[in-house]
Amino acid sequence: MDQLMRQFGGQGNLNDIMNGIMNNEEGDGVEEELDEETLMQNCKITYDVFIKNNLECTSHSLQWLPTRSQDPDNSQFYVQNFLIGTHYSEDHGDMFGNDSIQIAQIKVPKYDQNQKSVIDYTKLPKNQSKVQIVKQFNHQGEVNKCRAMPQDWRVIASLGNDGDVFIYKHDETNQIQSDFKTLTGLQDEGFGIQWNSKQQGLLAAATGTSVCIWDVDKCENGAPTVIILDAHEDTINDLKFSPLNQNLYGTASDDHHFKLWDVRAPLQFLHCYKASDDDLFVISFNYDNEYVFATGGEKSGALHVWDMRMAKHYINDLYHHKAQVNQIEWSPTDTNLFMSSSTDGKLFVWDHSKTGEEQARHDYEDGPPELIFPHEYHKNGIEDIAWSIFEDQKHFAASCDTDGSLQVWKMSQNFIFDEMDYYDQLESIKNEEVE
Repeated sequence: MDQLMRQFGGQGNLNDIMNGIMNNEEGDGVEEELDEETLMQNCKITYDVFIKNNLECTSHSLQWLPTRSQDPDNSQFYVQNFLIGTHYSEDHGDMFGNDSIQIAQIKVPKYDQNQKSVIDYTKLPKNQSKVQIVKQFNHQGEVNKCRAMPQDWRVIASLGNDGDVFIYKHDETNQIQSDFKTLTGLQDEGFGIQWNSKQQGLLAAATGTSVCIWDVDKCENGAPTVIILDAHEDTINDLKFSPLNQNLYGTASDDHHFKLWDVRAPLQFLHCYKASDDDLFVISFNYDNEYVFATGGEKSGALHVWDMRMAKHYINDLYHHKAQVNQIEWSPTDTNLFMSSSTDGKLFVWDHSKTGEEQARHDYEDGPPELIFPHEYHKNGIEDIAWSIFEDQKHFAASCDTDGSLQVWKMSQNFIFDEMDYYDQLESIKNEEVE
């Protein structure tokens, strides 16, 4: 395992770090600014853990699974499971094989506040695979989104490019599917699919303007329990259940609106409000306050935080992305935090508790006070993002991009618990290293 660890000593030039990490607005990725070795060196300033991996191909979907094991080769590592789905380019044809849902294993260091871990698995020889695919299930067409059921991670639902929803069930030892089901009712390609975390077997998905809900254990012949044909006036891009209210879910659409729904009264939405003058790509609910949620998708890069008790107007608007926001995820373990990603390869971590804080004029260009950390080490647009669900991995996150780069990382604790902003933290940490 020692050969996997690459602990870099030098920190690089602080001005280069600041210019490369925070001010790269061209959308080409920070690695255009600095050479790769310097980038990995700089990670020791801003990250407690940073791991870089390459997948065989693009994955639109990424989920941090609730299962891991002790690394038999090194007691300081976990073998962590992630759920991904292949998305081969049409240009590749079948030369790389059929698309599949995959369970990938990555060796992730345990957090040690006295030891920073910077690992570049991409530097290993090809015969020492950095991402181990331990299970895979053939999939009809490309995998747009796949999610494991919260109550039993061995049950996986996927949504592809023809509207069919596939249910896979596997056991701990067999690498082939032991159960398979096709759910019908949708017609178009889509990305919005999620299990209900409170009610086992309840699944919802949306494609085109339609929403379907299935009770997977009870539905006959794959037919939906509920189908809403005209849930929106334009394409639905995202669908999420509330993690706190088993009856509530939300949808985000190209018609510029979000809608909130109650599964007990499926044909009539609870709320419908225009969120922007542009397409709405994503909606995400807070894990601690059942009324709070966030939306994003505008080409301007705007994010909005809402309180459904007064949903006619957002309670906070956040601007720092320079391109369309395509993912938002609230942290399940530190519920004031959420992260957002965009098509230009940038990912930002926000602290909702800082809403309304005053900001000095000279800090304006650094972003709003809610912005506590930028992760900008992707060269290409980000496909999906995920937080760890383990308490002892609080603030661990993962992200994957259109070029197949999969990164697992944990921002430095300094950015979470101290009052200084990102620039001040960089300067302070740099001074400590020099001393």
